Amino acid sequence: GAIALRADDDFPAYAVIAMAPSIGQEVMAGRAPTDRSSSSIEHNTYTQVEDLKASRAVLVLAPDDELALNIDRAPHVRELLAAKSIPFLLVDRQVHGHGGGYSAEFIPYGECATWFLDPDRSPKPGDFHCYRDEVGWFLARSGLKPGGAPAWFGYTASGGEEVAVVDRSAGGVAKIDFGWCDGLVGKGKCGVNPNLSATRTGDVLRFSIGIAEVSVTVAADGADLTFTPLNKTKSAEAKLVPIAGSF
Repeated sequence: GAIALRADDDFPAYAVIAMAPSIGQEVMAGRAPTDRSSSSIEHNTYTQVEDLKASRAVLVLAPDDELALNIDRAPHVRELLAAKSIPFLLVDRQVHGHGGGYSAEFIPYGECATWFLDPDRSPKPGDFHCYRDEVGWFLARSGLKPGGAPAWFGYTASGGEEVAVVDRSAGGVAKIDFGWCDGLVGKGKCGVNPNLSATRTGDVLRFSIGIAEVSVTVAADGADLTFTPLNKTKSAEAKLVPIAGSF
């Protein structure tokens, strides 16, 4: 991460991705740094972010980074990036430890970052919020149109594929629109399976898309989706959040 930020000083960069920048630490034989070296990491991180020249930035700064003892750099880094009036994606409490950017927890945010970094997209300056700010792009690419109906969006935990569900049920008849992107149904593609017949048992909706059975368990704050291929390959699970706003 520190090398990525340092390279931005020397080369014209469209964007920088910096995972757990830690320049200034004193680590030998795997031992944890001293409080003094942690303070050095903090100071150097702020200096590097202040000097950032790229037009977009993705930073991963877990507050429990074992190479920056008792230091949470994310709040001040967020202030420094906001002052630059550039779009930025800062992942902090969503991951853990110095290797948080390489963990399963980061998978959805890595996929979100592909939307954020796409040069054909124009995110607004300031803090980019995954699971919200990229939803419009996903809907446009997949062709899914919630139209004010109850809808949920998220990423599969193992692969980061985007999925969304719209509940079209009316008059006691359960109907679902299922939207997907990048690998879940067709490699490198996005699409929508509309007006699918579903069954409802309590808070659980079940439906088929031909190649897989899908179940969605709805809760007050979101939904849990399970995608089970009929060819018995590995199933996929996803945490979904409500799609807010009108699309």
